[in-house]
Order: sequence, then C-alpha cells, then structure tokens
Amino acid sequence: MSNQITLYDLPNKNPDVGCWSPNTWKARAALNFKGLDYKTEWISYPDITPKLTSFGVPGDDNWPHHTLPAISYSDDGKTSFKMDSARIAAYLEELKPQPSLQLSDPTVEQVQHIVQRDIMGIIRPIMLPRVPNALLPPRDAQYFHETRTKAFGCTLEELLAKTDEEALWKTTSQTVRDKLVPLLKKSGGPFFLGEKASYADLFLGSFLAWFRVVDPAILERFLSFDSEGHLRTLWQAVQPFFERASF
Repeated sequence: MSNQITLYDLPNKNPDVGCWSPNTWKARAALNFKGLDYKTEWISYPDITPKLTSFGVPGDDNWPHHTLPAISYSDDGKTSFKMDSARIAAYLEELKPQPSLQLSDPTVEQVQHIVQRDIMGIIRPIMLPRVPNALLPPRDAQYFHETRTKAFGCTLEELLAKTDEEALWKTTSQTVRDKLVPLLKKSGGPFFLGEKASYADLFLGSFLAWFRVVDPAILERFLSFDSEGHLRTLWQAVQPFFERASF
C-alpha cells in the first residue's frame, strides 16, 4: 500500500517563512503532530475555488464557497479530499488514531470556543488589516483587499482607523486571564490536558504562529497577558509542531 497526503496552503510573499494562516496552520500542525508524511501545494486566493472545483470538492453554501486548508489523500490509486481544518482534524484522527488529538474532550472543545469567539471575534479588526502588507504576494493582497472591503463595507485601512485597538486588547487580556489561564493552571501544564498535547494546544498555537509572522510584538503582547507565564510555556512546548512551515 502506498499513500500520499498533499496539504493545500496559502502562499506567503516570504517563501522561507511559509505557512502564515491560522486556519491552514491548524491542519499543518495536526499533520506534524501525527507524524504523517505530506507535501505542500501553494494555492493563491483567486485560484482556490477553480482548483478545488477541478478536484470535485463541493463548496460550502456560504461565501467563501471553497477555503483552505484542504488536503488530498491518495491510497491505492484512490484520492480523497477534505476541506476545512475541523474536518481535516477529524479525518486525520481516523486515519492515524495515535497520538490522539482528543477532539471530543470537553476542554479541547472549550478552548476552541474561547479562542475563536472570545478572542479572535474581538481582535479580528486589529489583525486582518495587517495581513496584506505583512504577508501576501501582490495578487493575493489585491484579492484580500477587494473581498474584505466588500465583507466589511469599508477598506481595511478604514477598518483599522476606526478600531479602538487598546479597548479590544483590554477585553482580550481579561479573557486570557479569566478563561484560558485557569484551564492551563487546572491541568498543571504545559498543555491544556496536562503533559500530553491535544488539538486545543495546536488550535491556540496556530493563532500564536499567525501573530508571530504578522508582527512579533503582537505575539509578545498576547503572551504578556498571562503574568504567570503559562501561555509562554505552552507556546514553547508546541514548537515541535510548528517547525515545518515551508514545505
């Protein structure tokens, strides 16, 4: 039996840096965590739907209909496709059960909810306007500007200008102290489930990796919200899963 996994990821204008998107990092980190062999194919934003459609991957009902990450898995001449980081995580857990991502653990689900809704739901207006200049090749940057302007009803520059960044960071710091740090303290660390990493750690780590490539000062500010250093310890502990970024 022979198999090959291909991860479809977004390009970075700095090829040596490689992966930048928190969404594609979730899939990449899960592959790294599982120790699965894979190759990377970079797909620019405007090419995502044409490319995945050509593979026969059905789109979601809402815009954007096709997104990255996506993976293909070839086994004995049959190729399967999965799109969306959550679906990919479930697929990889089935493909290789150990080490387990612990997807059904209540704490793992809780961490995802906190990070996605209570943190990213707040600081998205701070982060998104910084993405094109920091990370994207020209064609991707143009697409990002055009589609986000349509989504927000204003340009990214206008979005950032009218955003009270300090107020949003203050809210985020409280969330970190009240919701994330207690979970790490309860487990004893360095991970959310104690001594073994899970999808919760990869999920948060994917956003920390994004902060780092957008602006290292943003990562440092976020980590500093935990004065006891639990988040910093977790970030250091997940580094092996975030080393492979560009191939």
